[in-house]
Amino acid sequence: MTNNKQQTTINIPAPLLSSEENSFAYYTFTSRLPIIIEQVIAANNFSPAILEKLNKLKAGLLVELVHPIDDQGPDIIDWKDYLQPFLGKPLIELPFYFAEVYLYRRLLAITEYFASPTAEAIDPFESQKRHSLAKAITSIRQVSIKLDNFPTLSAERNEQWQLALRHLLYLNLWGNRMDLSFAPKEVGKLEQQVLDPKLKQSQIILDDTGLIVDKISSFHHNRIDFIV
Repeated sequence: MTNNKQQTTINIPAPLLSSEENSFAYYTFTSRLPIIIEQVIAANNFSPAILEKLNKLKAGLLVELVHPIDDQGPDIIDWKDYLQPFLGKPLIELPFYFAEVYLYRRLLAITEYFASPTAEAIDPFESQKRHSLAKAITSIRQVSIKLDNFPTLSAERNEQWQLALRHLLYLNLWGNRMDLSFAPKEVGKLEQQVLDPKLKQSQIILDDTGLIVDKISSFHHNRIDFIV
């Protein structure tokens, strides 16, 4: 029996590599990640041995080779499988997202995060998280109020409801910019841009918010989660 159904071929582009100059991936490895490592060093009281490893990693990001992760982490078996195709290759030649995640996992290994019982584990990013949270707490409260008020608008999907939905979609988009590589003072500037989407409207290359709002408006008894 012959299957006459047409098969659709999707041409998926090659993954973005960190070695592509003038790309965000290259900028991340040459600027953002070294800053993150510096912040980890400055915010923690690590031993000289750990500091030496962190400084070596920061200085050699563009020439660092991929090697197995060897610590007591519960994910160590999974990482062994993940890394198998890339062992011995330059880190910068890996697909960008995987390379970045691998680097963060390396940071945990170097700082011996899994070497102690869970209750004693030191989060190398704790100080940065606390400072950023303290700086953004006012905006977090404002966003929480918007989220709390949204269900009361859902009964009538009127213009006010659509405007509220648009704002949540923009919060979802621009909230993704909040990153550990931003200093707390920079978070303060970004949060105002996030709370007032009009400030960043001109920077959206393709805006299908209207289509999304129309689609969601047609839903009934569906659950939609917003990550902001």
